[in-house]
Amino acid sequence: MIAPFDRNAVMLALGAALLWFLPSNLGAYGFYVATLWLVTSLAAMGLNLTLGYAGLKSLAHAAFLGIGAYTTALMLTSAGLPWIAAFAASGALCFVIGV
Repeated sequence: MIAPFDRNAVMLALGAALLWFLPSNLGAYGFYVATLWLVTSLAAMGLNLTLGYAGLKSLAHAAFLGIGAYTTALMLTSAGLPWIAAFAASGALCFVIGV
């Protein structure tokens, strides 16, 4: 007997394959739009977590997103740090400002 068709697993595999091969087929502008879309969706998912599930009103999501992005950009361009170090520094700065 053939195993049952798992639609979720097939959709997950297709989505992962699309995300894996998408950047190699896009130009600079398409890559920019895809990155902007991913960052915006991450911010929306974070806001959905606090507003939708917890019922808390939060006005700081956009501010912390901006602080983290600005810190990462400065660390990458001005300080010349690698991406992982800039990512950790932006997370630490957002934590300190949030506290």
